[in-house]
Amino acid sequence: MTCEHNINNANNTNGVFTLMADTDNDNEKNMAIDKRMHSGSVNLDDLLGGGFEHGIITQIYGASGTGKTNICMSLAVECIRTGERVVIIDTDGFSAERFSQIAGSDARELAKDLIIYEPADFQQQYSAITDVEKLAGTGIGLIIVDSATLFYRMGLVPDDDGNVHIRRQLVEMLAGLHRLARKFNMVVVITNQVYTDVESGELQPLGGNLSEHLSKTIIKMERAGRDKRRATLIKHRSRAEGQSVELTISDKGVE
Repeated sequence: MTCEHNINNANNTNGVFTLMADTDNDNEKNMAIDKRMHSGSVNLDDLLGGGFEHGIITQIYGASGTGKTNICMSLAVECIRTGERVVIIDTDGFSAERFSQIAGSDARELAKDLIIYEPADFQQQYSAITDVEKLAGTGIGLIIVDSATLFYRMGLVPDDDGNVHIRRQLVEMLAGLHRLARKFNMVVVITNQVYTDVESGELQPLGGNLSEHLSKTIIKMERAGRDKRRATLIKHRSRAEGQSVELTISDKGVE
């Protein structure tokens, strides 16, 4: 892809926005396995042992308005500032205004390394992941799927015993992301919606064991005040689970 656009002048073809510039292969970076990607929030990075881990899927779940997308936006800006490119598969409408707000005065320049897909259904969402694999090796450091389960929720049928077809699609999508993360040592972040468990009355992430199994790090987001959010570590390979930190949502993103 060689189309060059900025955040105020993007082409939209088949649900795909391309906000990027040509990148020489000579500029590609091989990331060390133990290197972490910073989120822009010291508290969140500390919770994760230094930042977001490469080579795995990190899942962020919570109710609407708990800061999931803000974390993704901040992470994207931080990634691009290190010289890597970012892919966002956005099922809920990408906010160019919020990206510009977080990115600041160099938003237009940073947007050149941002590739945005806006699928209209689950099939387009899966196709976007397939397309991203073709871009691997061109400096992609981060893949974000926000939200990974919107179309999954829309596709669930109450009278369909087990919803086998839609569940299979979810597994295939997550497996594709898992493969990309491992094969190309990328940071992959998905956001997940929640539902209320009838028995416990507690909010639970959609997808159950399907999304939990392939997500090696899981973060639960909750409101903790007007501009405050609480991030709790639900699952991690090397950090104590149950730890939590307070985050602040501001014009600069997540702090």
